[in-house]
Amino acid sequence: EKDWQPTRPMTGYAFLPGQMGWELDEQAAQELLREALDTDVPAASIAAFQEVAPPDLTLADIKPALLEVAGHFDGLTGLYVQDLTTGEEIRHQTHVTTSGMSMIKVAIMATAYRTLPQPFDTDLEKALSDMVAHSINEQSNYVLLQIGEGDIAQGFARVNETMAALGMHQSYIASAYRVPDGPSYDRIPVPERPPAEIPPEERLDLLPDPAMQTSMSDQVILFQGLYYGAQGSG
Repeated sequence: EKDWQPTRPMTGYAFLPGQMGWELDEQAAQELLREALDTDVPAASIAAFQEVAPPDLTLADIKPALLEVAGHFDGLTGLYVQDLTTGEEIRHQTHVTTSGMSMIKVAIMATAYRTLPQPFDTDLEKALSDMVAHSINEQSNYVLLQIGEGDIAQGFARVNETMAALGMHQSYIASAYRVPDGPSYDRIPVPERPPAEIPPEERLDLLPDPAMQTSMSDQVILFQGLYYGAQGSG
């Protein structure tokens, strides 16, 4: 028996990759025709075909399909897709400020690599893995404590420094992650940030959690940085 059941009919989507096609191989067909004429046969087949790969899928091709999928959701949707080799992108509601939740954990990880001496010890390696791969809040707080050298408020400040340096002006962390029966930590004041350039149609108040906030546009900056850093140009 399933633990969860939908409360209304749901639509499923599947991506079907392009299939190989066929086109007439003119050179081979000409050779078959010459051979048929030379042998004076009463009938001959000159059907000669070669496989043709489907055209490359572009973001312009998939944008209408993605927006159509997003349109089936009653709430607010946002999406961002980029071809990191060309810079081509699809944006939809990316500047809306949202609760930071687990997306801030990527910035915490980046700050750990930026500020802590390496190689990491076993406990920190496990905490980073648990934080990112399994989104364990308790381990996220542990990493923040290590970044702050035992002072979690200093950990928040250093993560905020990382995001500010990248230009993530809609993002901050001012409080620890909630852990049932876990220790309580004081919040820090929300850091001052330059005003972000937000299109008028995306200036929506979703009542994001004041403990930590971000936007999809800010996450784009972070993930682009991780990609280019991995290429040696970050």
